[in-house]
Amino acid sequence: MNPTQALSDAEVDELDDFLMSDETPESCMDISALDGFFAALVLNPEFVMPSEYLPWIWDIEEGEEAPSFASIEQANHIMQLLMRYYNGVLDAIGHDNFAPLFYILPQQDGSEFYDAEGWCEGFMRGVF
Repeated sequence: MNPTQALSDAEVDELDDFLMSDETPESCMDISALDGFFAALVLNPEFVMPSEYLPWIWDIEEGEEAPSFASIEQANHIMQLLMRYYNGVLDAIGHDNFAPLFYILPQQDGSEFYDAEGWCEGFMRGVF
């Protein structure tokens, strides 16, 4: 597996499913917040080590809780997905084609509402 290859839509869904699963703390980022968080880290003028930012993915509020991985294989797989997602954001920003991942909420009148709150929360956490 190429560590710089962007995630497929199925892999993004798989990562989001894990982030929202019972295996992660309730304060874990969702995929939209993660997208904003990684955008802030990429735009930071100084490189931030994964060991510094990973705790905040699992616990956006305090950076203290951690997931309960079912196995070392699962832990390695999720970490690979996270690193590839980060690299995808890095590549998109570097090539000037980054588009924030907002949730789209259908409205009763048939229109759509782009919910940027989670993305912005992740971005601001990444500014730390």
